[in-house]
Amino acid sequence: MPKTLTEIGSYGLADNKKIQYLDLSKTNLKEIKEGAFSNCNSLTNVTVPQTLEVIGKKAFFYCNKLEKIDISKTKVTEIPESCFELWS
Repeated sequence: MPKTLTEIGSYGLADNKKIQYLDLSKTNLKEIKEGAFSNCNSLTNVTVPQTLEVIGKKAFFYCNKLEKIDISKTKVTEIPESCFELWS
């Protein structure tokens, strides 16, 4: 991903079954919008930069294999309730 990346648009990568690991640490990402990675059910690990401020609702909706995303060093202050929700 390019360093100039500042946001991932609403449903921008949704339904992508090929993404397994995503390293965004070298970008200037500030926002992951609603549903950006929803239904990416092969995604297991996401690395985000310290510049991240906002994660939209349903951003990782139905990413049932997601094991790790560390936001502890980011500027994110709130995680929407439906952010990591799975279908039942």
